[in-house]
Amino acid sequence: LEFLGTGEFHFIAAAVADHGERAASADAAGEPSYVLSKQDKTLLTTLANYVEKFQSADGTWSLSRSSAQDRDSRGDVAGLYTYAALMGLKIANRCGVKVQAATWEKSLRYCLRTQDPKGETIRAAGAAPGSRGSQRARGWDFDAPSSSRDFSPFELDTSNALASLVICRSEILNGQKGK
Repeated sequence: LEFLGTGEFHFIAAAVADHGERAASADAAGEPSYVLSKQDKTLLTTLANYVEKFQSADGTWSLSRSSAQDRDSRGDVAGLYTYAALMGLKIANRCGVKVQAATWEKSLRYCLRTQDPKGETIRAAGAAPGSRGSQRARGWDFDAPSSSRDFSPFELDTSNALASLVICRSEILNGQKGK
């Protein structure tokens, strides 16, 4: 656990996911069983709690623990780190580690808030000209605010944001079922 003091967040998020997956065993049907030994659950809880505390007020994660303004000036806030953190926390949650509902909610709000508000108009594949088959391509660009002239949705940011939305939604819905 010596890397916890390094601030190397990407190692910690990867360790949560890796430890959770490695500690899971298969049941009789070959499906993953997320019943952990006491030692594994203690380690996974420590890692997951650290990752959760690393979340910024806006719902993102980054490589450093510096202020959001400082991270933004270095381009350090990226969907990749947020996605990695959410994936690790989802795995930890499946293994019985409690993740706060606010963690999922903050990240969900961030992803919704940073999506391209307008999007380029495109015609859906196979739609006839003049039909109601046009849609808006609304993606993400984590390097520029959606209100900026420099905002340009990017495939990697969009895929990370969509995966993050799915993770947050599923964990919020799963938490509501448990109540």
